[in-house]
Amino acid sequence: MSDIKISIIVPIYNVENYLRRCIESIVTQSYRNIEIILVNDGSTDKCAGICDEFLKKDDRIIVVHKKNGGLVSARKVGTAVATGNYILNVDGDDWIEKERVKELVEEGILTSFPDMVYMSGYSKDYEENSINVDYEIPIKVFYGDEIQTQVFPLLMDIGLAFRRKVEVSLWSWGIKRELIQRNQNFVNNEIRMGEDSACIWFCLLEAKSVAFIRQKGYHYIHRKTSITYLAAISSDDNFLRIKMWYRELSNFLDEHHVSANIMQIFYYLAIWMIMNANYELLLRKNDDYLYPFPKVKSGCTIVIYGAGKLGCSLVNYLDKVKCFQVALWIDQNKAGSIQLGHQISSIESILSATYDYIVVAIQNIDIAMNVKSNLVDRGVQKDKIELMNLGIVTKSMIPDEIIG
Repeated sequence: MSDIKISIIVPIYNVENYLRRCIESIVTQSYRNIEIILVNDGSTDKCAGICDEFLKKDDRIIVVHKKNGGLVSARKVGTAVATGNYILNVDGDDWIEKERVKELVEEGILTSFPDMVYMSGYSKDYEENSINVDYEIPIKVFYGDEIQTQVFPLLMDIGLAFRRKVEVSLWSWGIKRELIQRNQNFVNNEIRMGEDSACIWFCLLEAKSVAFIRQKGYHYIHRKTSITYLAAISSDDNFLRIKMWYRELSNFLDEHHVSANIMQIFYYLAIWMIMNANYELLLRKNDDYLYPFPKVKSGCTIVIYGAGKLGCSLVNYLDKVKCFQVALWIDQNKAGSIQLGHQISSIESILSATYDYIVVAIQNIDIAMNVKSNLVDRGVQKDKIELMNLGIVTKSMIPDEIIG
């Protein structure tokens, strides 16, 4: 087992409050045959000193200090330096549990030496609690055409709503060094949104074998600030980022002559990305109804349920166009708070409100279904609750500004 060397790449930018825990979690892995590549991407805080401090303590550590160039450029530098059989990524503000690399090797690599290993499950750590995230997936090795027919559909379900069972974050994957070195270089350094999904799609299109295992030892740190929400409603930077991502990935797929089914998965992913990056583009393109709620026609009085990024983007847009009357803005976790100049109300407020529809502004269909069930249990009419309906998604739904 010790013959398998794992290179762990840590891209770092201004995460001094999290970096020590991240590096400690890697150097204390029970599996010892690793190299740890710390790529300091021009941090202006104390990250550089922390990296150099650990360099002196462990001869498995390599430190690269570079001019700030973004996440893609940092990962390219890390993969170029790596000498391991497989590459694993850990973001500089996250951390991993002690057995993560050992289980990657024993359960994912040694069984079949696949090109890629997907580790299903992780923890989303908030300031006050932690949520386990996992989905039921087949624990097996996929070969050849099975990757396109069985793995890609797990990246984004083609149906009436958004559902994905496989993460497209690089930290969920162990990938053969040569495979990720080639395909990371196809990702444009300027991409600042969707860069992980681009690299993973590129790798999957070349891979001959992909193993799925269950390994929940990754801790994704959710740093929740107002900036998160502002990013969802500021359009200029996000528009350019999503346009670049769309162009890069669509051109790559065209060059590889992928199936119509994979292209449809891509369009679903693109819509999902655009909703997170610049929801207003989709809302403007479909101005006769509230996209993607086709029953909610212009002029309706609505309740918005959800005050996350998507809900904020939606409310911000509706404030501008005045095509709908917003009766209430609801979020069970944020009742009483003020966002975008609006009071967020409790769920109970719905019972005394007058409206045509409750619009559930939540992309995850499983969470949205739970919200709907809860509302029905409280006496809300089922036919007044609208979840996203993506049965209408085609290439024609992609805004012209993104395609052009």
